[in-house]
Amino acid sequence: MSSKVVVLDIDDVLTITREKVYEAMRAASGKDIHWQHWSEYDLRPRFEMTHEDIMDVFNSHDIINQVDPEPDAAPFINLCRDAGYRVVALTARGWHPDADLHTWAYFERYQLKVDELHICTPVECKSDYIRQLGNIHLYVDDHLRHIMNVREKTDNVRHLVLMDRPWNQTEEPIERVFQLSECQRFL
Repeated sequence: MSSKVVVLDIDDVLTITREKVYEAMRAASGKDIHWQHWSEYDLRPRFEMTHEDIMDVFNSHDIINQVDPEPDAAPFINLCRDAGYRVVALTARGWHPDADLHTWAYFERYQLKVDELHICTPVECKSDYIRQLGNIHLYVDDHLRHIMNVREKTDNVRHLVLMDRPWNQTEEPIERVFQLSECQRFL
């Protein structure tokens, strides 16, 4: 399978979202549970909030605009583009009413030169969009559910890589990296 497409998740792959989410959830709930102790992706049981409450916290704390980029995000995107790859950002930022506008502005502000952006809701399967892209050389995400869905429901991704985070630990044999620059070996 040869393809010149790289698909990257945004939050906690291209950006350091975990710190701002931790701060916002601590302020909103009064519970000081650091992200390093999050053993699952679902924040609802940990902070005893509904999904809607959490989305309100994200919006009221402007998470979408306040996160910092991972230090190696722009260099990795540039490396991919220089090697002839089309870089697609695929995110579940559909919780924000203007996610498209804010995300493109964020990319411009931090010079993250992605070629395409697709936004789905947190409950949608990214695998549905992945199937539409044709052959993909590399897909990187921090959410185990998205990686597993792509693995189970598609056959068009050559390298599936999980960004190693406390909330996605599993016994599943999955390629893991701690930072994007480690993905150079897959290009």
